[in-house]
Amino acid sequence: SWTSIQKRLKLYYAMLFVLTTAVLGVFVARDLFLFFLFWELELIPMYLLIAIWGGPRRDYAATKFVLYTLFGSVFLVAGTLGLYFHARSLGLNPETLFQFATIQQAIGQNLPLSAQILIFTALFITFAVKLPVVPLHTWLPDAHVEAPTPISMLLAGILLKMGSYGMLQLCFGFLPQAGQLLAPYIALLAVINIVYTAGVALVQSDLKKLIAYSSVSHMGFVLLGLAALNAIGFNGATFVMFAHGLVSAALFMCVGTLYVRTHTRQIADYGGFGSQTPIIFCFFLFRAMASLGLPLLVSFASETMVFYGAFVSHAFQQINLFGQALDWNIQGVTFVSGLGVIIGAAYLLWMLKRVFFGVIQERWTRLPDATSSEVFVLATLALLVLAFGFFPQWITRHFEPDVTGLAARYESI
Repeated sequence: SWTSIQKRLKLYYAMLFVLTTAVLGVFVARDLFLFFLFWELELIPMYLLIAIWGGPRRDYAATKFVLYTLFGSVFLVAGTLGLYFHARSLGLNPETLFQFATIQQAIGQNLPLSAQILIFTALFITFAVKLPVVPLHTWLPDAHVEAPTPISMLLAGILLKMGSYGMLQLCFGFLPQAGQLLAPYIALLAVINIVYTAGVALVQSDLKKLIAYSSVSHMGFVLLGLAALNAIGFNGATFVMFAHGLVSAALFMCVGTLYVRTHTRQIADYGGFGSQTPIIFCFFLFRAMASLGLPLLVSFASETMVFYGAFVSHAFQQINLFGQALDWNIQGVTFVSGLGVIIGAAYLLWMLKRVFFGVIQERWTRLPDATSSEVFVLATLALLVLAFGFFPQWITRHFEPDVTGLAARYESI
């Protein structure tokens, strides 16, 4: 924000702090009402941050973001009320009816499976919009393209994780029987998310849109880990949330460093920047390698856990699609999902070739390289990507006991 934000600074930083508060509230809430309150509070500052400080089509992108999020919120209200009224019908303490512990206790007492599936589906749709899951993903590329760089970093690095966290905590945490029945269809959504959006990224001409679709593709690995319904898959999905936050935020900042110098995001306008901006090139190259899953970097460690967890899973052996039983188990889904890694390597390496290699245009021969503040942020994120790639246990040990305990509930069903 130091150089890219030049107007209405007080309002900008105020909205940034409100956004941070709302997101933190979502992750620490242990009460469904507070969870919903903070979930909705995040909407206001994000809308203003895009609509006021965004690009030429900021009004369209901000409005689309609001409409999609409000659409998902309707289902969040429905799911929350369904859980609340069930808990109230059991005569539980009315002062604690919204608390997570009370709701989990109530679900275990005669909540019909059909009701569990309906509530799971309603909550899943809410979180699928935020994740995002195809076909509810189209708001994200527009929001990324029009949002200023620091907001794109927060959007990719933290806000998308609200959706995956909600799935893990509420959908799979509260409703394990429904989760087990719907896991095959979630795995199908995962493979579509990974492969389809990776293919869309491959044909993008806008550099920021390419990274945006890449971000959607990588979030599909979270869905795949959740569909595995085992401890390795759940831990891998949680680790992917963390790893994706580090890598995608840094990639959007790398795009921002180029945009603030050239005022264009069209890949065709670039070329030969490697010799003109070698520091930016090195950081961009490092982030691209991390994104495509180079060993010893954080994405490799996290995605390997997801693939292994899904491949050894016995969550389902066939799926029922349009009334037809298909013997396409989760190992087949995992194999197809691997195409996303191959396509990811293709679009990232092709992007690096077009942007940083070749002959530089005359108008770019005096571009300045990265500033000290940019180097500080990019280097900090690079060290984290490297550290957690070498020593993933530094982060996994913090969430592994809880996530493994959640997965144990599926083994007992």
